[in-house]
Amino acid sequence: MSQVSIVRCNSYQQEKVDDAVRKSVELIGGLNKIVHPQDKVLLKVNVLNADPPEKAVTTHPAVLKAVIRLVKEAGGKPVVGDAPGIAYKDAEKAWQITGLKKAAEEEGVEVVTFRWARQVESSFSKKVPYLHIAREALDADVVISIPKLKTHSFALFTGAIKNLYGTIPGFRKKELHARAPKPRDFARLMADILFTIHPALAIMDGIIGMEGNGPAAGSPRKVGLVLASRDFVAIDAVASSIIGYNPLDVDIIRIAAEKGLGVAELGKIDVKGTDL
Repeated sequence: MSQVSIVRCNSYQQEKVDDAVRKSVELIGGLNKIVHPQDKVLLKVNVLNADPPEKAVTTHPAVLKAVIRLVKEAGGKPVVGDAPGIAYKDAEKAWQITGLKKAAEEEGVEVVTFRWARQVESSFSKKVPYLHIAREALDADVVISIPKLKTHSFALFTGAIKNLYGTIPGFRKKELHARAPKPRDFARLMADILFTIHPALAIMDGIIGMEGNGPAAGSPRKVGLVLASRDFVAIDAVASSIIGYNPLDVDIIRIAAEKGLGVAELGKIDVKGTDL
């Protein structure tokens, strides 16, 4: 049975976040089952825009720091990466303003803006026969997604699975949106990315999420939770239900489950820690 942990955390004070992230991972079996000594570990954060942490658009730096520390404890070699949803030339500004570059540097970890990709064949999307996925995501021994819990005006909800869209470098994101303009088409595309990258773990920043016109223009909303799971469909199902959605109404979740990539039915998910 797929497991999802939910741990309460009421602020971004680093010590509290460290404890919550550690507990969330321990509740689902611990990081040593996922990360082994010398593993190259890609930490895929959400750097959508050049917005400060308090706007709740991007992964919070305190959550990133907590995950870096756990990965290092397990003997892994973390690298922080994303392809921000802005022009490549402006990516450095986004890393700076979000506080994520500073957080990584304080922990002695490199930050990478995805630029180069390899072509891979799609398995599920008829409208997008090929994908170009960042080399860093394909070459890593372990990929950990660290999304922000948010609503999304197009996809309804954005979490662990949608965060992987940032492994598509640069202008190709807009190109794929044009080729998969409907939510169901886009959901099949996301199922392809999830299947191809096969990420090992999701740790979701739900301490302060976003409601309303997400993923960038909504309002911060205190949720006070950190979630973790090895099943990306399950963690998104649980997280979306927390903010009021039926997971099966969210195309990205439902279609990924239909493709056998995880569990979307709440009754079939073992929730650890804080009860829904």
